[in-house]
Amino acid sequence: MHEDHLIDGVITDIKQRLQAAGGSRVSRILLELSPDSHMDEISVEMHLESHLAEEAAMADAKIEYRHVPPRLFCPACNAEFERQPGVFTCPQCAKPGRPCGHRSGLRVLEVDIV
Repeated sequence: MHEDHLIDGVITDIKQRLQAAGGSRVSRILLELSPDSHMDEISVEMHLESHLAEEAAMADAKIEYRHVPPRLFCPACNAEFERQPGVFTCPQCAKPGRPCGHRSGLRVLEVDIV
């Protein structure tokens, strides 16, 4: 499943940060969530819950989110732009845009380690 792959990546990233910092516990996790993930906060937390419970150092971590607006790419003029609700055309040339596809949709921005 797509969600499991994203969550596994998040857990791996947090473990690496915890080990590199030499800490014993994660108190807060800030995740970037974009529409490319096809997930919302509830589904992320549902998938993360079981993984975090298995990791004693992360079990009580507070999860916060930074939402990233959807972005599109215009193949006609090579512009990248933020998609406005219901609008999929390029603001420069009015041609249809395509999803950028360069974001994973879910990534770790910050981890507070104690």
